[in-house]
Amino acid sequence: MKTKRLILALTTWTVVIVMSLHSCQTDSGYDNVIQENNLTEADLFVASEAYKNLEKEIKKNLRRRKNAIDKFSKEEKKQYQQLRKKLSKSDTRVEAQIQLNILLGYDEEASYDRIDSLVWKVYKGTNFTRLELTRARQKRQMNQITISTRDTDSEQRCIDDCNADATNEDMECQHTYYAEIQDAENSMSDWEKLMYPERLEYLKERARNSRDECVKKVDKDREGCVKDCCKKTT
Repeated sequence: MKTKRLILALTTWTVVIVMSLHSCQTDSGYDNVIQENNLTEADLFVASEAYKNLEKEIKKNLRRRKNAIDKFSKEEKKQYQQLRKKLSKSDTRVEAQIQLNILLGYDEEASYDRIDSLVWKVYKGTNFTRLELTRARQKRQMNQITISTRDTDSEQRCIDDCNADATNEDMECQHTYYAEIQDAENSMSDWEKLMYPERLEYLKERARNSRDECVKKVDKDREGCVKDCCKKTT
């Protein structure tokens, strides 16, 4: 009799445990569904492979520029800043870009053109605001966990942080530029673009100048940050 009661008790507890586990799994699955349903179009966009490939291209362009600048002499860095200023003026932009390409050792404008063409493919058909995109990018960055196993000294870690911050800031420069270009395109009808092409070109030129100023600030901030790293360890 006692044996039967023991078996019955064990069976009952087994059923209870199984039901509890099933309930937990169901609740967890439900939460996941809720979370997925709360995803915005911008969230899905920044998680897409197409967007990640675009970011890789932008980062590759940044690394290329950073590596070139790191090799500059003091005089070349001064020349680089002067050329960046001339890029914002329509009467000196073309010549400044030519000289800048020579200084960097590659065609920077061609790199931007390649990224621009990729942008239009990636952004085509999207329907979200610039604020929604910014929030989605911030949300993704917060959810990303980066584990570093490198054995580096404090100065190198500091420099790595400077470069990481510069990368994020440069990405913001590029995304703001693309958003402004998109706004310019959307602000005019097809008829207006046909009748007033100079206005669209003016808006695009203004966006390019804004991007150049932003990039110039990123380079300057990164250089200052790296110098501070060296001071801290001396």
